[in-house]
Amino acid sequence: MKKKKILLFFPDTGEKYMFNVPLSLIWVAAPLVENGYDVRIFDQRFDRDYKGLIRKMANDLVCVGVSSLTGFQLHGAIEVSRWIKAQYPGIPVVWGGWHVSILTEQSIQAPFIDYIIQGQGELPLLDLVEHLNSGRSPGQIPNLAYRENGRGVVNAKRPLIDINTLPMKPYHLVDLARYEGRRLTLGDRYLAWMSSVGCPFRCAFCADPLVYERRWLALAPTRMADEIQQLVTRFGITQFGFWDDNFFIDLKRVEQFVDLILARDLRIKWTGTIRISGIRRIPMPLLLKCKQAGLHMVHPGVEGATQPMLDYMDKMEKAEDTVPAAEKLKRAGIKSLFSFIVGLPDEPASNVQDTFDMIEALKRINPENIMPVNFYTPYPGNRLYDISCRLGFRPPQTLEAWADFNTRVGITPWLTERYRQEVMKRDKYYYPAAYPSQVMRNKMRQGSMRHLYRLLHKIAAWRVKRGNFKLDLDWKLLYAYWRFWAKYNRKLRLHNINFRW
Repeated sequence: MKKKKILLFFPDTGEKYMFNVPLSLIWVAAPLVENGYDVRIFDQRFDRDYKGLIRKMANDLVCVGVSSLTGFQLHGAIEVSRWIKAQYPGIPVVWGGWHVSILTEQSIQAPFIDYIIQGQGELPLLDLVEHLNSGRSPGQIPNLAYRENGRGVVNAKRPLIDINTLPMKPYHLVDLARYEGRRLTLGDRYLAWMSSVGCPFRCAFCADPLVYERRWLALAPTRMADEIQQLVTRFGITQFGFWDDNFFIDLKRVEQFVDLILARDLRIKWTGTIRISGIRRIPMPLLLKCKQAGLHMVHPGVEGATQPMLDYMDKMEKAEDTVPAAEKLKRAGIKSLFSFIVGLPDEPASNVQDTFDMIEALKRINPENIMPVNFYTPYPGNRLYDISCRLGFRPPQTLEAWADFNTRVGITPWLTERYRQEVMKRDKYYYPAAYPSQVMRNKMRQGSMRHLYRLLHKIAAWRVKRGNFKLDLDWKLLYAYWRFWAKYNRKLRLHNINFRW
């Protein structure tokens, strides 16, 4: 008799709040559910007793699937996998996700992993489950890696499939009320959602080209609208964050989608990803139609403030388009999150100042613009990773070491603590506090912390205007509080002093 139960495990990500649904697991669960399997999703961010659950399911489990993202999440993935192999060595442990898709040969050496699904995993996981149930060898399953006689074996890859052929996603497998995400208002029901995977561009810092081969696979407009309508009517979702690598690649698809949203009177709010060149290309009437259909914010990945930096990163963008793009979005009444990257290998000394000069220009256009600055992180499979290794970056050699790989603060040898502090204090405090958004202006007008926000705004505005960031006692005190908040927030009722949102 075939076993019918499958447990999909989403390890703790280290986040403190504003959790999003485990999209990757919901996607890979869809073919399993359609084929009659009883799928459970366990999210370690909320639940801790995975041992009790596995004990109850052990006799009927086909396998346990584990999600893997480079960094903190690997701690939980390793923990559950080791425990399963110690207590139930006969239960296959299957890993998928970005980390093992990129570092397959290294990862499959871990004794607590039986199989790895590379890249697009929906159908390969279903194939593996069917093989495990029948007792057949997995040798011909595409996108699969496993060990044979102590040696890692990596099967050939399956051609990328049309995601329109996949079943509707089984969002009922999780309690959506738990996942509040980044809501625009307290009354919103937020959901992270994707209408496409992959990206046709070749940014030199990105791992996406390695996994999706510069292909872009998108849902058709009618399928998009059908899924959105189902989520609105069945689960009461009012706000969607479209997490595509690039939502606005095909403007004809975008227009057909928003026409359907308007025709069906789906009164939603949504945010989407876009390139600066995409903002330049989109006609103003279509941008306004998107606004009418609920578009609230776009996320342009600017990354570089100057043409030499954009060229160095293979962004295939023009620096001269960034400011006009911000002006165009302001005219349309659409907020923006412009992201930047600093700390790249061979970065010119002027790059940090150039970046914040651009940020100030964008803030002057619209204080509602959000401009996070990220430290470059070397991910394998691209040109900047190879340069980083030549300049002294030593990548971890085991899964355990990759778990301590901090992707948020910068881990390359050329990044000094002084450099990090200079970037963080401008990014997280001085510039957003100097040019306050409506949210921050509300904090300055009301609430028990309003006097503190007013004081910090005045200090930040003075510093930015004069370019004076020395003798930064205000920053040191604020940074010390943030570290205290991060450590004790779950135990004490602490206010998170925040200037960006």
